[in-house]
Amino acid sequence: MMIRTFIALEIPQDIIDEIITIRNNMVPSYQSIKWESREKLHVTLKFLGETEQETIEKIFASLEKLSTKYHKFDLQLDRFGFFKSNGVPRILWAGLKENFELENFVQEIDILCSEFGFEKEKRKFKPHITMLRIKNESIIKEVNSLDNYRLPQLKFVGNKIIMFQSILTKGGSIYKPIKSLLL
Repeated sequence: MMIRTFIALEIPQDIIDEIITIRNNMVPSYQSIKWESREKLHVTLKFLGETEQETIEKIFASLEKLSTKYHKFDLQLDRFGFFKSNGVPRILWAGLKENFELENFVQEIDILCSEFGFEKEKRKFKPHITMLRIKNESIIKEVNSLDNYRLPQLKFVGNKIIMFQSILTKGGSIYKPIKSLLL
């Protein structure tokens, strides 16, 4: 059976609370915007897509072995920004400051997954938390104040890796944890 999957780094709840508070303070009309739910706020390390159930077990076993080389990641949020398509903001994100150890971990995950037939990532890893998917351009002016807004020193420890199932529904995707491990 095939299921849609990805590997992510969990963000501590107190950091999520801080990001949401800052976001709400910066966007007066925040209540009328369909933000990503707090349960969906994470850093994607590798999107796999459609994955056989038995392959998930094998990938996770390899991920557990790989994780023994790494300990917790000392991370810090940097700023809000947009991913754009044809110059139009499509995703509002909260970015993390560069962390070479996390980048190495992600490269090793990419190599590990390629051994199971998954395509290697072509883009440079840009650690971020997706805050909002912009489907209606009318809300861009409401959230534009967040573009390049520098976040205060929000430092945290990243030490939990989760493999999620992503279930697509008419109301948006639902993320269901499959397996997790602590570094």
